[in-house]
This record gives sequence, C-alpha cells and structure tokens, in this order.
Amino acid sequence: MQHNPLTNLTRTLTPIAAFATAVLCCIFVFSSAEFLARHELAFPFAGNMFGPQPSPSTLPRPRLIRGGLPISTSSLLWSEDGTAIAILGGYYQPELSLQVVDTSTAELLKSEYIADASGDLTIHSPGLSFPHLDPNGYPLTTCPARGLKATTRELPDNAWELTIWESQTAIDSYRVYSPQWAKARLPPHLGNLTFSPSCQYLAFTLRGWVYYEGEGQEELWLLDLPDHDLGLALRGRWAAIRIWDYPVQNVAPSWSPDGSSVAFGDPQFGLEVFNVQTDERTWLSPPTASGYRPKWSTSGRWIASYREWSTETSVILTSADGKFIDSVGNCYFPLDVAWSPTNDELAFLCGDHPSSSVDLWLWSLTDHP
Repeated sequence: MQHNPLTNLTRTLTPIAAFATAVLCCIFVFSSAEFLARHELAFPFAGNMFGPQPSPSTLPRPRLIRGGLPISTSSLLWSEDGTAIAILGGYYQPELSLQVVDTSTAELLKSEYIADASGDLTIHSPGLSFPHLDPNGYPLTTCPARGLKATTRELPDNAWELTIWESQTAIDSYRVYSPQWAKARLPPHLGNLTFSPSCQYLAFTLRGWVYYEGEGQEELWLLDLPDHDLGLALRGRWAAIRIWDYPVQNVAPSWSPDGSSVAFGDPQFGLEVFNVQTDERTWLSPPTASGYRPKWSTSGRWIASYREWSTETSVILTSADGKFIDSVGNCYFPLDVAWSPTNDELAFLCGDHPSSSVDLWLWSLTDHP
C-alpha cells in the first residue's frame, strides 16, 4: 500500500495546528479583555469573566422588624445614634408617610416633619436626631464634620453649577460640563452627590436622561475640596457591541469608611471599586452576584446591593475584598437598603408586589466574625 506523504504531513501537523490555534485564541481572548477594560467596554452580564469569583458564605439570617407598611413607603433613614429607623414616604411627596421604628423593640415612636424657613425638613422624634432632608424628601448633601453642604443648579449649554456652602455662605462654585453631551437634546442629569467621610472629596455622577438608549456613558466626577480640583474620575462601561437598546454601567458611588475608595456598579456589568488616591479600578463581583446601588458598611467589611425580580438574590452582601458573598431572596421589589451609622446592621425595605404592602427587615452582622 502506497502512503501519501502529504497525508502523513497533515496528520503530523494537525495536533500542532490545533494547539497553536488554542494558544492564539487564549492570547486573543485575554488581550481582548485587556482592550475592553482599557476602553471602558464590556459584554453586559459577563463582567470580569476571567477574574476570581466570590465564594458562598453563610451569614446570620435577617429578621422582620415590621410588616404591613404603606405602599407609598420608599426609603430609609437611620437615626444618628443607630437606635431607630425612619421609614419615609415617596420622594417629592414625603408627607405621604413617616414612621420611626425602634430597632430593638420594633415599636413605633412618635414622629413628625418640621420644615424650616428654607423648606428643608427635619424629622422630629423625642430623644433622636436624624439627617436633614430637602423639601422633596431627599437627604441633603452635607458633611457635618466641617459644616459643609453642596447644591447644584442647571446652566445653559448642557452644563451645571456646583456650589459648596459653609454654614450659609457660598465658599466655592464650579461649572460642570462634559463634552459627551455637547450636542445632546437634553442636558445630563447631575446627581448622587456624596461627601467622603473626612470631607476631603465630593463625588457625583453625570448621566443621560434615558438610561438604556445611548445618551452617553455615565461619568463619575470628583472634587478635591482642599485643592479646589474638580475633574472626571472615570466613565462607566458600556456594551462592546451596541444596538438600540443597550445598557450603560451605573457609577453611583458609595464611599468606603476610610474615604480611600468608592464602590459602584449594577447587575449588568458587576460591581467595581475605584481607589481615588491611586486611580486604580478593580472588579469586586460578577453580574450574577451583583445588584444596584452598592453601599459600604460602617466597618468597611461588607458591601450591600439589591436586585429586582429575583426570588433567590434580592439583597446581596459581598465582602469588601470580593472573596465571599451571601444573599437573601423572596423580595421582588427591594426599595432601599441602608447601613446603620454605628455598626454592621443593614435595614432593607421589601415589597413582594407593586400593589402590596412593604416590610422592613434588619440584617445584623455585628457579631459575625
């Protein structure tokens, strides 16, 4: 039987070619991942596919504090001593409901709104002190440690004015403008203002009015107050392949207790941490283990986020190093999560259906090692 040399050569080269192809594919995939990260691109719901994944952790279970709350309930505000929670009505209609609950006894405490001359609201409940609210029921952007407050107003040409106040005196004013919205029909929304714990920084976001329809990547801005230095810190990721209805990453910030970093992200792109001192941006958890509005715990050990329409992972706790994760389910419509200012107790509002009542839960991790 005569052997074809070409056939023998093909048989010899086929495994080599397959191995070389696999190597090239790996190089392409990993270089593509680096390229995507460098250009703030990502595949939605994939996140950091090649990074370490958090391991499940078994934490104490949350307990129901109070059920049957009005469906107008929308947000939570802890008292400054961490002994009570104010359950607030809908934004823009804060008068719809107000209940203050003692977290130890679950009893309702006497409470009322009191408005000052400017219209700002104070929650009055005997023996307790709460952060102040604006006339629409939103917490004021303040830094009590230095007596600072931040306000904004819209300017022409899709810009904003940011003003820093000390007591009743304006001490700094900045024009906030992003070329990303230079030709947009509507200006970007400036929001999510938050001071770092030491008041060194003020962080805020710019985002398009239409979240899912490509008005631009969300932007995280930082103001270094001592240096009077305002600038763009980062842009949220967006889809590597973009069609009409593509998502953009949410970059609403939550400060770490030491003021060195902010956490941000969502279930489409996962959670990330940005170090404001080194400009380092690192993945925390993949989309499957991430929720909206991440919030850092008082100790700095945990980051909480929440997802809608999830029976398994409604409220998610991720360790700050990204190594461990736990979650609770059976909450189709989480409305708000809020950490106690004094310890690692997480309060969250849970609505099982848009037309049903709302429940208040408390997840205590204070005694967990």
